[in-house]
Amino acid sequence: MTLVVGAVFLTACVAPSPDGDASSTPTVSQTPTTTPTMRPTVQPTNDPEPVPSGVEPVLVIAAADEGGKTASASGYIAGVVEDGGACHFVFEANGKQISADSVGIPDVRTTSCGLVQVPIDGLGSGSWKITLEYTALDANLYTSLSETVKVP
Repeated sequence: MTLVVGAVFLTACVAPSPDGDASSTPTVSQTPTTTPTMRPTVQPTNDPEPVPSGVEPVLVIAAADEGGKTASASGYIAGVVEDGGACHFVFEANGKQISADSVGIPDVRTTSCGLVQVPIDGLGSGSWKITLEYTALDANLYTSLSETVKVP
């Protein structure tokens, strides 16, 4: 009989009282029949995409125009958004250097250096290496990888 009462207790059924009266208060199991499951909630984020760590000048355009009048360069600075840093584009060939400067302008995730143009007659024909140097507002100097441009 104890075995039957134990089984009845585990299944949360009503068991008759010991004196046989079925109208007495039922015995109910304290063990829940289902176990609640905790699920982590995912919170949406409005964080921007990660910006590369560190500051890096990037040349976007380094070309001589087809009309043969100017060589152009443009770029931006990844890793910093500030107004007023110094963009310095350096054109180098055969020991000669010509530069063009612009002021950094804040963009959504970068600092833009805009577009600079150098007259080709000041460069001369041949292959010119172009580099973007950026002096940040904190006075740190950063230099891009160089690109080569063929000037006619």
